[in-house]
Amino acid sequence: MSQTLAYFVSSHGFGHAARAAAVIDCLCRLRTELRIELFTGAPQWFFEQSLGAQVMSGRIRYRPWSTDVGLVQETALAEDLQATVQRLEEWLPLRDDAVRETTEAVRTCHAELVVADISPLGLRVAQELSLPSVLVENFTWEWIYQGYGEPALLPFAEALQPVFNAASLRLRTAPFCGEPRAESSEIRILPPVARSARLSRSQMRRTLGVPEDAALVLVTMGGVPWTFEDLESHLRRRPTGGPGIHLVVAGGADSPTRLGNAFLIPHRSEYFHPDLVQAADAVIGKLGYSTVAEVARAGCRLGYVARPRFPESPELENWVNHHLSCLRIDTEQLVDGTWLDSLPSLLEKPSSPQQRDGAEPAARSILHLLDAESP
Repeated sequence: MSQTLAYFVSSHGFGHAARAAAVIDCLCRLRTELRIELFTGAPQWFFEQSLGAQVMSGRIRYRPWSTDVGLVQETALAEDLQATVQRLEEWLPLRDDAVRETTEAVRTCHAELVVADISPLGLRVAQELSLPSVLVENFTWEWIYQGYGEPALLPFAEALQPVFNAASLRLRTAPFCGEPRAESSEIRILPPVARSARLSRSQMRRTLGVPEDAALVLVTMGGVPWTFEDLESHLRRRPTGGPGIHLVVAGGADSPTRLGNAFLIPHRSEYFHPDLVQAADAVIGKLGYSTVAEVARAGCRLGYVARPRFPESPELENWVNHHLSCLRIDTEQLVDGTWLDSLPSLLEKPSSPQQRDGAEPAARSILHLLDAESP
């Protein structure tokens, strides 16, 4: 018998979309008759690359939808809090017309359960339709807004807290931010959730033209594009930090470009990001959820760039320092190119222990609730 669930995903960066794609992939493998209505502002191509165009066209209906505000980003490392407040003033309390339109969309697709990767709109719609709901989280927006200590953000945190607390089930995926509180929802703590690589380390290296025994470092700044200023001149002055070190820089060029041992690829490329992580000995990147989760699953080293003001950043930094083989890289080093000098030190560290993945336990928890609530 066919079952349908509505899956709401925050479009803040690609981290929530990556986690959702990993869970949806497991859902589709575990239950072949399941249909998913995907409500998100994250781009369709990202899900098609993560899940396969055939799966997307056959079992998942992509609906471009504004599901939350999150934070307005100036760059991958800096937020615009004033612009965020302005957006939140337009969006919260959740507008009647937005709730009404979304509720009708979920009703007409006959969804039996709502999953929200920190989208308050999805949880509110579940309340309107008296549907069970699952919140997949490593933080919630109310926690983020409270963490800034900005008076202008506090009313929005207060408005969102009861919406998040109304979830029937909360799946908290490590690295989780904050201490779990006593709430009415059922809470389960899960390992990090990451998408699975499709190619082996050897296969991906052959695709990239990197020798099996060479050191390979992936540079990635996540879903918000980053401008690698003067990257070519930095590489000429410091040829990849040492002999025999190969680089892949995601977002380093508008089209695939080779500079010695460095391969610069566009922000959106043909290469599946988990395959790149799988092939790498180390990853240099912004300290974000999906990067941390994919590095943890692959068991490689991490050179991380923290985000100065983002409340999640200290929590992630604490987790990676306890669970991964890592090295902190300052923003200034990223800008002036001296991060290249850190590569030998990073590569001298032992590989990280591979972490168990939480995607399948998350999917099984969702299906268990779906079955329990089905007539």
